[in-house]
Amino acid sequence: MGSIEVVDKKRSFRADIQGLRALAVLSVVIFHISPYHLPGGYLGVDIFFVISGYLIIGQLWRSIKTDTFSFATFYANRFKRLLPALLTVLTISSILAFYLLLPYEYEKYVYSLTSSLLYFSNFLFYSQSGYFSHDLELAPLLHTWSLSVEEQFYLLFPFILILISKFTKIQTRALALLMGIAVLSLLASHLLLSIDASLSFFSSPTRFWQFILGGLVAIADKPKLSSVVRNFLVFVSLSVIVTSFFVFDKNTPFPGIYALPITLATVAVILANVQKGALNWLLSNKLSQFFGNTSYSFYLWHWPVIVFYKILFLGNYSKIDQVAVFSISLILAVLTYYLIEEPSRKLSFNNSKKKLITSAFGTSLLVIVVASLFLPIQRDNYPSKVSLYEKVHRDKGITFREEKCFLTPTVTSTSNFSKFDCIKTVDGKTNVLLLGDSHAAMWYSALNKSIPDGFILSQANAAGCTATYPLKGEHRCNTFYTWVLDELIPNTTFDLIIVASRWRKGDAASAAAMVDNLFKHSKHVVLIGPVIEYPYSLPWLLSYMPIEEVQGYARYNKQKHVNDSFISAIESTNADYFPVLDKICPAINQCVTLAENGVPMMFDDDHLTEEGASLLLRNFWRDISEKHFLKL
Repeated sequence: MGSIEVVDKKRSFRADIQGLRALAVLSVVIFHISPYHLPGGYLGVDIFFVISGYLIIGQLWRSIKTDTFSFATFYANRFKRLLPALLTVLTISSILAFYLLLPYEYEKYVYSLTSSLLYFSNFLFYSQSGYFSHDLELAPLLHTWSLSVEEQFYLLFPFILILISKFTKIQTRALALLMGIAVLSLLASHLLLSIDASLSFFSSPTRFWQFILGGLVAIADKPKLSSVVRNFLVFVSLSVIVTSFFVFDKNTPFPGIYALPITLATVAVILANVQKGALNWLLSNKLSQFFGNTSYSFYLWHWPVIVFYKILFLGNYSKIDQVAVFSISLILAVLTYYLIEEPSRKLSFNNSKKKLITSAFGTSLLVIVVASLFLPIQRDNYPSKVSLYEKVHRDKGITFREEKCFLTPTVTSTSNFSKFDCIKTVDGKTNVLLLGDSHAAMWYSALNKSIPDGFILSQANAAGCTATYPLKGEHRCNTFYTWVLDELIPNTTFDLIIVASRWRKGDAASAAAMVDNLFKHSKHVVLIGPVIEYPYSLPWLLSYMPIEEVQGYARYNKQKHVNDSFISAIESTNADYFPVLDKICPAINQCVTLAENGVPMMFDDDHLTEEGASLLLRNFWRDISEKHFLKL
């Protein structure tokens, strides 16, 4: 990442910072290759942010204070340092994307290529999905979001520091102003966690406080610390960093105040500047320096290698595959470092800085234009059915009534349910409620289209909120189900409640407890069991291989185990159980993959299309009505 740069190498080279870079890049790479082994490895990016703040704010402040700052020099050095390796990786990735990605994927790739080279990919990926989402699992340039955050920092902070220097010449006041900006940034980051956690993660303003804390170490007066204190600080800080890699995971709220431990620990290591002893050796030995030197190229290469490797070798991602991905990424990083990074760093542009900046933009635009021109050519390489499969994947969830009757993490108010006629009951008719998460919402359209006269269907769904009891999920989910159990159902007459969720191993008993709660206010409850799941989007698999081969990717045994546990648990209640798995997969390697008109049964790895849901719900209303003597 950008923080790999060493400013004024003879004067300020810090071997311990190289060691921090090594720790940061290795944690990110290992996390992306195998999240199971290092669930908090994504925190390595935060280490990079602090290092960048230390280097860049320190450099900017010194040049501004001595009246030697030049925008042209600063941005020319940024481009010279960062762009050659980035262009190398993006050019090769674009060639691979042309041959390996599906048409719509390649189209999205070109958008991400454009945003990466123009440094706004963090906001592009935010607009598409969350960082840990399956939707971005095979986006080759997802990792460039952090580069865009850094570039936005490079773009804005020269102006901010110049304004501060003009406002006050007193060092303590300048530091106080910077700290004030950091506090506001941290507050915004934390407050956004409950409103839009993805924006808090991807946005540069919510990350600036991490850069600033690193920068404060560079420009503030250094405290006099003994060798014992320095080593103690580094020992504790490295312990916090390494522990965080294992304690944090994708479910940890982040960033906000939860990013303080990794940030402050990195600041402490830089502040301590330990120069001898075992801890100094740990950060400055040859292996640490090697990974520190190659960290930028290693970071650039590792994610495209992971994505393209998975596409080339579909199947189980074994330990051998993980070692292969690590090795390929490292080899490419070493080649890029010695053949691209080092030579470009030594080039002199003292008399043509503006030309360098212009050339950088021109080359970036050329790469974007060439990749865009190949869009129609690339699409012609695939059969027409792929267009149908891609359309199904693009249209995912359009029937869910998202943010109206299906609450998302960004829209959590239950007032929506009355505002958009989600809850409708009529005296003299059979009033039905569909309750659960997205695996309930996926049934709504098919249920409503086939609903007989005399039935009224209401919908109350919340994304990621499994219908289990006692309530132990996210705060927004607990709030949702508290409203359902304490207000909606007691005050509304529902003759039948249909419950569905993405059931997992261990949910059966708590789902049965939820059913028992629902029976307090409704005479009839039907629980829909789990559907089949795939490691990748079903339309995506169908685009790459024959249906016979797709069968081998169905996670039948796992879902069969979940299904069997629910059959046993629901027997202890008065509810009826609708075994979807038996309908979509009568046996192993016999799963139905296409519904009517060749439409895939699912639009992603585990959600049914409307056509798929309709196929599975044939005779559903008739069977339910006959069993419960409901009016048809």
